[in-house]
Amino acid sequence: MNIWESLTITGTLATILGVFLTIYAMINNKTLKQEAKLTRETIKELGELMNNSKKELAEMMNRSNKELAELMNNSKKELAELIVENAKSTREAIKELGKELGKLIIADGERTREIVRSFKKKYKDEGGNFEL
Repeated sequence: MNIWESLTITGTLATILGVFLTIYAMINNKTLKQEAKLTRETIKELGELMNNSKKELAEMMNRSNKELAELMNNSKKELAELIVENAKSTREAIKELGKELGKLIIADGERTREIVRSFKKKYKDEGGNFEL
């Protein structure tokens, strides 16, 4: 095989290879464009989903805050009512306690006087001089 035949075969092979590479590049370009388009669509859909999720979350938070505020107001009212009811019973208990303490003071005072008198009498009987 002479040089011209080798050169012709090489040229033909290079042309065939160039055609295959061109076809491959065209197919690859088309595929890349489709992938880019799908990627953009996916990103757009994700953005819309995120926006919708944010709106739903904000609505849920607003509802929760309103319900919590209502519960707190109701709890405050119930607590105020309980405080008023307990204040009445506490006042009554304090009055009763005061009466009972007064009775105990009187009883202890009398018992103390009796102890002092018996001590005084005992001390006088032993010949001591005891004055209060």
